[in-house]
Amino acid sequence: MNGNIGVGKTTFVNYVRALAFEKNHFTTIAEIGIQHDWNSEDFMQVTLSAVYTSINRIKGIRNKFDKEFLEKLDVYFGTYRGSSQGISGGVATISVGGEKGISYGAPAFNSFVMKDTLKEIVENLKKIGYVGMTIHYNNLELLNDKDEKNIIKLFNGIRDFLQTEGVHFIFVGDMTVSDMLQKVPRVDDIFYGPPVHMESFSFQDICSILDKRIKELSIGGKMTSEKPYSDEAIETLYKLYSGNVRAILKSLTTAITALSVENKPIKLTPVPMGRALRRIAEERYVSKLNQTEIKVLRQIIIKKETTNKLISEALRMKPQNISNAITTLRQYNCIRLSRVEGRARYYVPSPEIRWLFFDVSTDGQKLLREFVSI
Repeated sequence: MNGNIGVGKTTFVNYVRALAFEKNHFTTIAEIGIQHDWNSEDFMQVTLSAVYTSINRIKGIRNKFDKEFLEKLDVYFGTYRGSSQGISGGVATISVGGEKGISYGAPAFNSFVMKDTLKEIVENLKKIGYVGMTIHYNNLELLNDKDEKNIIKLFNGIRDFLQTEGVHFIFVGDMTVSDMLQKVPRVDDIFYGPPVHMESFSFQDICSILDKRIKELSIGGKMTSEKPYSDEAIETLYKLYSGNVRAILKSLTTAITALSVENKPIKLTPVPMGRALRRIAEERYVSKLNQTEIKVLRQIIIKKETTNKLISEALRMKPQNISNAITTLRQYNCIRLSRVEGRARYYVPSPEIRWLFFDVSTDGQKLLREFVSI
């Protein structure tokens, strides 16, 4: 599944997983966050660890599993985890069971063992009534930080793991992931069909979501609750973020927190909200930057989406200096990677940096600027 960051992809997939669980599709308690430095064995080990944790925490599952298989899982992931680490090949003897002195042989935990372990987990789940398993991975776009060779190596290493019968793997990422996956040979062997694409919510959808939240906070009418924002404030944020629900909610929370007075209700309106958010952006982000970084950030804001090369040409600066500035801007969460085309990486302003579009001296006639002056 792909879509812009913050449009609700993870929430949607979690909802789908909850429905699937009601129909006897086992799933992990939480989604798995992909890390940029994973290799194929990291991917498989983290997956199996998440499944093991869920088997232990979801009521009524662990005690129905094969006892000997559970002991092996405990060695790999539980109380006795790590007892056989450092052993290459052959069989390691693991002692468990306290005074009884129970022992058994556990094979070294390599990629072949991990694939077989997943298969055996599925077999145990089916024996106790589950029809399959669903595993959800977030942040697939983080793999863009790998070079093409290592991306191909990762997916080739997990190809057989992902083809385990009875397991559905859901990968969630931003709009860059389709281009990234085209680098992988025989990618159609791993992913079924085109990605499910999620668009931003409409303005009416955003209002409905917020109204629903306020209603739920009233605990069935037992508490009186009032909206701490005006419809005009929501409309302003909707225009700024083109319906990105995460950015809208974060901006609301930040502005309300900044403007709230203890024990007094607040009604957020566009102008005070805009002034507060711009001030926070200047203090939290811009104040940390040197002049080169500010110039690079300004170019990214003006162009809305641009590359190192284009910034270098516009500012007549060395690409290395631009790269250093981009690294700092990413560390401070001022910008983020938007997409990758070949070797070109396109960057966009982060949602928080877009608070700079608010005009602090506005008279209320024009709240959002066309260009940012920083």
